[in-house]
Amino acid sequence: MPDTIIPADKKFRTKVLCGFMLYLVVVLLINRYLAQYAAELKTLKQSDPRLAGREIKNLAIILFTCNGFFSSALAVWFGLIAARIRRSDSYPYPGMRLLKNTRLRTGSEAQAVAAAYVFVAGLLLATNYFIWRIYSGASRIAGG
Repeated sequence: MPDTIIPADKKFRTKVLCGFMLYLVVVLLINRYLAQYAAELKTLKQSDPRLAGREIKNLAIILFTCNGFFSSALAVWFGLIAARIRRSDSYPYPGMRLLKNTRLRTGSEAQAVAAAYVFVAGLLLATNYFIWRIYSGASRIAGG
């Protein structure tokens, strides 16, 4: 029996590539800003080490919080995809837009894909938990 191939959505692929390029530009701009900020912190560290420490802590709070929100949202999205796969018992589920041509998987193969999505979502959430625990432990040790 030949495999059923679900064709890719070319418009969706274009949108994803444009979104990725926009994301790349934003990351490069943020990286440039953070490099300037790090240079300012180095000069501030020479004159007022305590203030520099507080500024670094504030920056860490912002970065860890943003990371937590984005990766938690990604974990929820993966969980929703897994639920749709389990409900339809097929991967890709009906109506799912694809970046590339994908072989239709049903039954236990689809359930294995759903389990992989759940596993990755769990890893993301566990990583958030451990990053936050490391940060809170380090700030307790540092006295903040």
